[in-house]
Amino acid sequence: MKLGNNYSLKVVGKGTVRLLINEVVHLISDVFFVPELKNNLFSVGQLQEKGLTVEMKQNKCRVFEGKGVIFETSMTTNRVFVVYVKSGVSQPCF
Repeated sequence: MKLGNNYSLKVVGKGTVRLLINEVVHLISDVFFVPELKNNLFSVGQLQEKGLTVEMKQNKCRVFEGKGVIFETSMTTNRVFVVYVKSGVSQPCF
C-alpha cells in the first residue's frame, strides 16, 4: 500500500469487516489489513463499488444505502472525516 508521501506499507491480509453503525451491521469485503496504520481508512471508491452512495458537501460526509443514511460525519480541522464504529473481522483471509 502506497501512501500520499510515496511511503509504502505492507498489506499482510485481506478480509471482510463487520461494522456496527447506528445499531445496524454492515459488511465491507476485500478490506486490507495493514498493521502499521494507526487508524483504519475507508476508500470512497470501494464504498461506491459496494453500491453505496457517498455525498460530501458543506464539510459533511454522508454514506447512503438506497435512500437511507448509514452514517454521517463532519470534517475535522485536518480535513479528514472520522467515523467511530464498533468493528470486527468477519471472514479473515490472513
